[in-house]
Amino acid sequence: MPKSEPIKRDVGEQAKGARLQKLRAVELLLETLDRQGPGIAFCAIENDGDVYLKEADQTGSKEYHEEDKNYDTDGKFTLASDPVINTLVIFADCWIRKSCSDAAVFGFYAPNVCGKERVSDRSKRLLVEWPDKPMLELLQARNFTDARTLRCAKTYVLDDYRIQYPEKTPPDGTPRGHLAVLESWSDDQWQAFFGQITWKLGQEDHVLLQQTLAEKVRRCRHFTRGIAGREMHVISLMCDLLDQRQSLSDPNMRFVYASDLEVIFLRLASGTHKLPDPSYKTWEELPKPEDTRNLADKVRAICKAATRAEIGRWSRRAANSLNAQLEYADDLTLRALMWQVFDVCEEKLDELRKRNAGKELTSEELAAWVEILVKCCEERLKDCSQHFAYTISGTTFIAELIWSLVGSCFLAFDTSAA
Repeated sequence: MPKSEPIKRDVGEQAKGARLQKLRAVELLLETLDRQGPGIAFCAIENDGDVYLKEADQTGSKEYHEEDKNYDTDGKFTLASDPVINTLVIFADCWIRKSCSDAAVFGFYAPNVCGKERVSDRSKRLLVEWPDKPMLELLQARNFTDARTLRCAKTYVLDDYRIQYPEKTPPDGTPRGHLAVLESWSDDQWQAFFGQITWKLGQEDHVLLQQTLAEKVRRCRHFTRGIAGREMHVISLMCDLLDQRQSLSDPNMRFVYASDLEVIFLRLASGTHKLPDPSYKTWEELPKPEDTRNLADKVRAICKAATRAEIGRWSRRAANSLNAQLEYADDLTLRALMWQVFDVCEEKLDELRKRNAGKELTSEELAAWVEILVKCCEERLKDCSQHFAYTISGTTFIAELIWSLVGSCFLAFDTSAA
């Protein structure tokens, strides 16, 4: 039998980028929690930017929009780099939507360092002459003493904006984007726009940032001795919470608050907060099943006496479990529970098959097998639940999940898949 290959679920650069976004959100909330007075602060990922943070108190509010680029650090970023100029277009659109408010600020975060712009076909077409120093260095310093700095910056933004928003209008004739607004800006308005942006280049990637966050957790004013050694748990719980909120259909419910982070500190210190089961990662890395028979074929392979009514009943239970899996597809605890159930059943079925020695089962005996599997799963989950939290569980849910794993090719009652 050929060796099965693991299912490729890793999305490479996208996964690195998503991880960096969550870690940056956690870092911003940690910083906010330490300086926060009588006000509120909340954060979200992929919501008006890779990372969005808003703080508000009685004196007013301010919001921070950040774009994160977690690329290979061998490359350098210049104003002409596609990720940079595309980000500036995003920031310009956002700032105009915010009525060019001073309370809306922006950040560009990347492990890459800044490089010097070079003459290119595009720069020749736009008739720009680069300043002697790197553009991003000048923009970070808000240094516009060299007239070429502002001219190059606004020329590139306008050019890329025209590329991203070609001169087409929807059926009602409304222009796309805000090109007319940008074209009307004075030099002072352009300087004000670039002055809203902080360039965070040469920063930590997702691996190094995670290590730094552990130290920031230890320095947080809510850290106690009861959390010592569990710094990464704080980070993991916050990242999971960002994941869960991001999947909600209502955009207004996708925010994670500084108070959520405070609650995590308090519950971990008191021992009332259980951790997420990391077994969901093992579930995602399972090899693709080779036994592609459906549930009915697997039942008849060991229980020819099973009636159509019984097979229909078991199939409906499998389908009901599948509906729950689809409904809560973004719940990492469900995927972790699926791994635990699969692991228990795969081992116990091997034992039951050996004990049965290939004999035909009656419908009652097959149902008894499933009951045994359910009890074994409940014992495993009872033990795991001392440390880990599962959103969904219960005898009925586990029984239906077992039938679902049979129907989805992961488990079988006979030796064909053993």
